[in-house]
Amino acid sequence: GSRVLVLSWLLICSHVVMPWCCSYRRDQDPVDFVPDEVAIHPALPEEEERIPTEAMLSEDLPDAPGGWIEVGGQKRANEPAGEEMAIPELRDVLGDALGEDFDAPGAEFRITVRKVSAESSVGVSLDPKDSCTAIVISVCPGPIQAWNLAHKNRQVRPNDRMISVNGVQGDAQLLLERLQQDRQLDIMLRRPREFRVLVAANRSLGMTVSYAPRGTSLLVDCVKQHGLVRVWNDANPHHEVQVHDRIVEVNGRRGPPDLLLRALNSAGALELVLFR
Repeated sequence: GSRVLVLSWLLICSHVVMPWCCSYRRDQDPVDFVPDEVAIHPALPEEEERIPTEAMLSEDLPDAPGGWIEVGGQKRANEPAGEEMAIPELRDVLGDALGEDFDAPGAEFRITVRKVSAESSVGVSLDPKDSCTAIVISVCPGPIQAWNLAHKNRQVRPNDRMISVNGVQGDAQLLLERLQQDRQLDIMLRRPREFRVLVAANRSLGMTVSYAPRGTSLLVDCVKQHGLVRVWNDANPHHEVQVHDRIVEVNGRRGPPDLLLRALNSAGALELVLFR
């Protein structure tokens, strides 16, 4: 009688305990595949790919002070660039993939970069002497250099003309303010158009120029009604010298503006290379 009682007790326990164990395991197995978690996972690979890219670009940039911006003839130093990174957008990636020719003379292109903070450097030296736009003198460590590393066919280069920043255009001072104060920057640039001018310097050129102290060109401020440049313009309407053109070479010589100015005042024939 005692054996029957024990056996009956074991059978009862097996029916009570075992279904609970199986039910517990079935409830736990699907926890890793609930819809909410499945919806989150597809975003993770993209984030994991982006982080090493930024780290790689940051390591490529040397620790050095940022660039300077020429404002009213004064050199204004920027803060060190830090880890600012370019932020490519879908339309930028598509433009690169399609192989559009952004190197063509006069080609306009857009870049989007982000600084670590609004006060940090964007990493570019500019000549805003014409008061309407700013000419790139050089690219320094910072977001624009990072952009150049990631966009080989839309690199920002010396003599590119910066024509707008975050929708602001037509005023060089306002462009500089946006570069210095905004963190996210949407910048439009234009490649220079190059042309040559040949004049015999046997009388006045009839042209006034100015320059930024650390620039690499002479800015044409005025073309007078009489002089060799006016004669050239009348004979060459498709390559006439205009206000805001930049003289970058005189008789095969390029360099700082004081060197260009001395060559411009020398006697004899002049062959000028200008950018527009």
